[in-house]
Formats: sequence, structure tokens, C-alpha cells
Amino acid sequence: MLPNRADNDGGVSENQCITTVQQATFIPLSFLDSMVVKSSDETTEITAAVQAEVAKKQPKQPLPQDVHRRASHNLVERRRRSGINGQIRKLARLLPDWNEKKKDESIGSILAKTVEYIKQLKEESMNYHQLMSTNVVNENMQQVSLHSLIQTLQSENEEMKRILQMHNIPLP
Repeated sequence: MLPNRADNDGGVSENQCITTVQQATFIPLSFLDSMVVKSSDETTEITAAVQAEVAKKQPKQPLPQDVHRRASHNLVERRRRSGINGQIRKLARLLPDWNEKKKDESIGSILAKTVEYIKQLKEESMNYHQLMSTNVVNENMQQVSLHSLIQTLQSENEEMKRILQMHNIPLP
């Protein structure tokens, strides 16, 4: 049993020392090492500091409004996550190599495959547009060529008609 310190330096009883030692088990050692007891005033200050430190460490009971707010937030967060996961599952179903066996595929894997598929579609779209623009240019050139051929044939036709009329041959 500890000797009564009230008899020695004055100020702190045995019960206070035991309480302080019990509370000190929750206090970081660096906090306790920095304190050196020199007088009863400092002992009182240290006791108050230790008790304040212990009070900080004890969990506080949440207020009813905090419990409701946390529950509401958790519900909103759960719905948000559920919505995100639903959209990711829809993305997975849009992938060309998706099947029911790959249901347990990770979200990261699904997103990575989706990105690759979008890149592939984008490249195919660019190639298609290049091909279409090349076809348009080719069609325009062909149209110009055909228009020129039509004009040539029309002028030849007019020339033939004129020759037929010069020789008094009736036109069919």
C-alpha cells in the first residue's frame, strides 16, 4: 500500500494517487514524462491535466439527433453506392464479351474493359468517317467525270444530228 503523501509533502492523498495512476494508464507516456512534481500546486495542475486528458479519450455518447443524422447519411450513401453499382453492371452488359459467368468481375476490371471498348469504338468511328470522306471525294470525282462524259456525248449527238440533216436523212 502506498504511504499517505499528505503526511510527506502535503497535498495529495493516497486515493488521489491511486486514481491518478489508474487514469495515467490511458495517457501517452510522452505526456507523463514531461511532468516533474515539485510542489503541491504543480501536483494539482498535473492531476487536472491528467483528468482533462482522460476526459478527451473517453468516448462521448452521441446525441439522438447525431444518431438520426448518421443513420440518414448512411442510408443516402448506401443508395448512392447501389446506384453506382447498378450503372456499372449495365456497362458490363454492354461489353461485347460479357456473359453471365463473369458476374463476379471486379468494378475496376469492368471499368477498364469499358474504357478499352469505348476507345475501340472511337477508332472504328474515325476510320468509318475517313472512309466515308474518301468515298465522298471519289463519288464527286466520278460525278465530275460522268458530267464531262455526258457533255461530250451530247456534243457528239448534236454533231451527228447536224450531219444527218445536211444529208437530208430523216431523224428517227
